[in-house]
Amino acid sequence: MKVAVLGCSGGMGTLFSRHLLAGGHTVYGIDPRRPAIRHRRFRYQGTEGAALGEADVALVSVPLDRTTGVVLGLLPRMKPTATIAEISSIKGDLFESAALRGASQTILSLHPLFGPAPGSLKGARMALVPFRSRAKEEAVARDLFPGMKLLVVGAEEHDRMMSWIISLTHALNVAYARSVAGSGLDEFMRLATPFASMQLTLAEAVLSQDPSLCSDLQVHNRHSAGAIRELQRSLDDLAGLVERKDRRAFEEYFLRTRGPFGERLSSAYRAVYSASKATDE
Repeated sequence: MKVAVLGCSGGMGTLFSRHLLAGGHTVYGIDPRRPAIRHRRFRYQGTEGAALGEADVALVSVPLDRTTGVVLGLLPRMKPTATIAEISSIKGDLFESAALRGASQTILSLHPLFGPAPGSLKGARMALVPFRSRAKEEAVARDLFPGMKLLVVGAEEHDRMMSWIISLTHALNVAYARSVAGSGLDEFMRLATPFASMQLTLAEAVLSQDPSLCSDLQVHNRHSAGAIRELQRSLDDLAGLVERKDRRAFEEYFLRTRGPFGERLSSAYRAVYSASKATDE
């Protein structure tokens, strides 16, 4: 197939361009920046996108706050039988667009549950959020991304869960990093246990990301503030127990919290120490 990748020079755009080329497709790259892709079936288009009219698929890999506008702009430029795929992390604005609901093209809404690290996408997990026809959209997704694991989820449930999976995780690690930095980072790192080192590594990984991307993930998800407030309430509860030196209440709180995780806990402790040892080596 002929696939136009909008945002082909970004991390995810590059990753998916390479994946599509490896799958035998011809890729037309649309981006102001020329990507570091050299392949006989890769055609760099700059910003003109002259090939959009003949493309079978357009894959939109642009910043979250531009996604809906870019998708809408593609409707009059692509043939009615084409597929417009987007990979945004939040779906609310897109799914509320009346213009997209009436589009003749197939709208394929995906969310890769991974970042732009290089490597094979075989076995990688990707959410499929049905827009109009689950069966048709799932078939198109499997054709474009064979070997990937598709997880089907509704738009509202997707965004609600992303408030816990992305928004809460980012907020927790930003707050943790800010607190640790205030404690004296050098001495913290010198004395850190494996648990502390692992948590700091997670926080540093979050801080290494583009701040505009992180802010988009927070402010464009209407569920984000609620998830962060829930974390705040949990921290306030713990702080109160510690301030009152209430050991029994703390232990009860700990056990209640542990309950839902069941058998997962048996390997978690060892996993932290195993990862810590691998890092030390």
